[in-house]
Amino acid sequence: MEWDNYQIPKLILQPIVENAIYHGIKEVDRQGMIKIAVSDTEDHLIVSIEDNGKGFDNLTKSDSDEPKMKQGGVGLKNVDQRLRLQFGEAYHMVIASEKDCFTRIELFLPKMSVKNEIIGH
Repeated sequence: MEWDNYQIPKLILQPIVENAIYHGIKEVDRQGMIKIAVSDTEDHLIVSIEDNGKGFDNLTKSDSDEPKMKQGGVGLKNVDQRLRLQFGEAYHMVIASEKDCFTRIELFLPKMSVKNEIIGH
């Protein structure tokens, strides 16, 4: 896949990486790791940020993302709100975590061309 044909909004990674440092790996005695990856589906670029920090109790499927958002801090909530304003229903965030193991944030962004046009739906 040629990633240079797509763009993502500015300043979405920094607050999430900062959260991973301050709320995750800073709190553990082992060596910290933050992994950033990009993949795609037909309609979305998926930006994944994962740390091996303290994590938190994973909430059940019936729980909303709001409690997870609170545990992720203000930066995570701000990123989510900015992306919802920009992309509406075409965007969503998935949060997965396991206490004392990891936290992973996945941002499902609609594919945008370098001309700032949504590709697909």
